[in-house]
Amino acid sequence: MADGEAGGEAGSSANGDVREGIRYVIKTRWLLWGLLGGMVSLFCVWGPWEVLVPFIVTDQMNGTEFQLALVFGAGGVGSIIASLVVAQRGTLPKRPLTIMYIAWAIGMGMTAAFGIVANVPQAMAAALVAEGSISILVVFWFTAMQRLVPTELLGRVSSLDWMITILGAPISFLVVGPAAATFGADAVLIVAGVLGAGASIFFMLMPGARGPERDGSLSGADPSAERAEPG
Repeated sequence: MADGEAGGEAGSSANGDVREGIRYVIKTRWLLWGLLGGMVSLFCVWGPWEVLVPFIVTDQMNGTEFQLALVFGAGGVGSIIASLVVAQRGTLPKRPLTIMYIAWAIGMGMTAAFGIVANVPQAMAAALVAEGSISILVVFWFTAMQRLVPTELLGRVSSLDWMITILGAPISFLVVGPAAATFGADAVLIVAGVLGAGASIFFMLMPGARGPERDGSLSGADPSAERAEPG
């Protein structure tokens, strides 16, 4: 077989694999709503968190670089605590996807707290809660993917997960500066947190978003068996 033919067949196979992954995500409602929810909520908060939180701590609070490090370090502590608490259980709770979405909303909503906090300890507490909540989201989300997505599709679905959820991030970084210059950093953080939390709750309530916990497939799923939640 000529090299050109081999390359053409490989490209065709890769395109087919991508299409198959996309079709699976579209028909699997809990995945679809989760990915879209991630895209919208990260668009709301990622830029404000990365750009404006350092500004709040170092400029508005007159904090030092070390104090900013303490704020972000507190978020790391929150992640460790949340991960240990979840790992200590050994099994998923009764309604893991509901808990996941609530933790998601709390994590996004804590962005708003940085528009209200008055000192570094308060900022540290907000970061601890935010990152701890996001860690719960991440653990439950990837557990659901590992248990419910067929093994042969897991790589493609994971790739789509990352691609879709971070799709809004560049736009978030693009608009946060002009928005803060126009409306103020505090206002942007508050609105971003409220919108991010609202998006999480909105997608939690979409049909099929929590289907696997309602039909019991998440608690006793075989990851090698294909399951698509249609509604």
